[in-house]
Amino acid sequence: MKRTFCILGLMLCSMAAFSQFDGPAGTQGSRAVGISDSRIVSWAFGVQVNKGFVSPESDTKVSYGTPDLAQGTPDSTTTTAVSLGYFGNALISFDRPIIDGEGADFAVYENGFDSTFLELAFVEVSSDGINFFRFPATSLSSGTSDIKAQHYNNLAGKYAVGYGTPFDLSDIEDNDLLDKNNVRFVRLVDVNEGIDTDSHGNVVYDSPGAGSYSAGFDLTGIAVLNAARPYAVSSCENMLSTTDSHELIEQQTGTLGEDGNYHQDYQDGDMVFEALGEYMAEYDYFMPMGFGPSNHTTASGYYSAVSLRGLEGAGATYMVGYYSDFGTAQHNIIRKADNTSFIPNGIYVAPSTALYDHLAGETFPQDGYHAIVATGYDEAGNTTGSSTAYFIDKQTGTCPEAVQDWIFLDLAPLGECNKIVFTLTSNDLAYGYLNPPSYFCVDGLTCQTAETQFDAPVLAEELQAEVYPNPASNRIFVKTSSPRSQVSIFDLQSREVFRQTIGSSAELNLSLPAGVYVIRLTSGTNTISKKLIIK
Repeated sequence: MKRTFCILGLMLCSMAAFSQFDGPAGTQGSRAVGISDSRIVSWAFGVQVNKGFVSPESDTKVSYGTPDLAQGTPDSTTTTAVSLGYFGNALISFDRPIIDGEGADFAVYENGFDSTFLELAFVEVSSDGINFFRFPATSLSSGTSDIKAQHYNNLAGKYAVGYGTPFDLSDIEDNDLLDKNNVRFVRLVDVNEGIDTDSHGNVVYDSPGAGSYSAGFDLTGIAVLNAARPYAVSSCENMLSTTDSHELIEQQTGTLGEDGNYHQDYQDGDMVFEALGEYMAEYDYFMPMGFGPSNHTTASGYYSAVSLRGLEGAGATYMVGYYSDFGTAQHNIIRKADNTSFIPNGIYVAPSTALYDHLAGETFPQDGYHAIVATGYDEAGNTTGSSTAYFIDKQTGTCPEAVQDWIFLDLAPLGECNKIVFTLTSNDLAYGYLNPPSYFCVDGLTCQTAETQFDAPVLAEELQAEVYPNPASNRIFVKTSSPRSQVSIFDLQSREVFRQTIGSSAELNLSLPAGVYVIRLTSGTNTISKKLIIK
């Protein structure tokens, strides 16, 4: 009996050591981060979801939501989300690296209906996309009828919709394989209720799903709180003047080069996506290759992404690339407009509709694979590195089903380069050449340049800013002590109505209705917010 009391005493001491954690949003001491929190400097840039199942016993995958619904600023509704499902996970990238700063460094948002119906996820981070480190999670819940925010720590989804769970990188033990001042990825892994355990061996209980198409953790967004300088971003927007359309290089629009081929540049910011047109005189045939913009939302076919939407959602523009392995000139090239070097970070890729239909079809080999390869070249034409992403890989089993949506292709292995060349490779061949349709899609390129190096973030005490006149008549001047800042303007409903990246000074033309707004300037790890009146 005495021994029983001793064991019970040790258990109680152990539980007391964990104690209880902070409670629901709005209660005293809660650490919940609202979607309009002034600490937020950025939101998830790209989301790749590997959907799980409607229940642990089912082979039917969840279908609720698309990944773009979890990109950017979320709303406070429970419907704008993407479900992970049992055994599902999500890989999230950002427009800047997360750093281990003061307090929480990022926050994860779920669409919890109230403070007692919570669906949870484990959270992991990585700086290289290969080695992921999980936050040490704690669950004190005794069962599915004992779901309370104060029972959980370092588990995403502990608050109701509109409030994010904060995560501090200092909670993860230091490791040489994790650079806490260059966290490029966050990965969420759905908690399988009653099956998974926390860092202490306790079974994790969350609200059980009903075996529906929206089972599991429902991601609505991820906010960055502490970050280094933003990357240079090319999102392909504003390349097409009409909706549901695409453009290919033509002899009339291309420029004839010394190599006898026609060339056309599609420029987004500092980056150029090259189109190539080869004229084969013996066949009197003009063959368009390389990149061209598309924003198809209703048509399927060679020129559409499988999801019929860009990375940012339906109607957004993305680039369609055509790869020819018939010994043609080098094509599918991305470079800077001034041909100087840059450091690529990553890009999202997807198969075209026609390519996906082929890869998912019955004629594709049982041991087949199909991949996209990005290779970097320096100014002298030497390779700097390469990176590969598989649209399907039945050969090794690492990607047994054809990819249907945007996936992240890590370009960091390319290092500093002057151009990136994209090619396709497969063991599905006909007469020695690629048998599948060779159209693929790219979007959401992020790069580092001399202006966006992340190794010297602006310190909070160093940043100063002026905004004048105020009140203003839709034209304002902004001056900052930083060489590069992001300007965001929000209305009183916390909706972002303006965004622009500026240098140390800029004149901004706003075209906003009269009213009161909040102007936010972000540089490195610091954010300054000011009230702005438009009269």
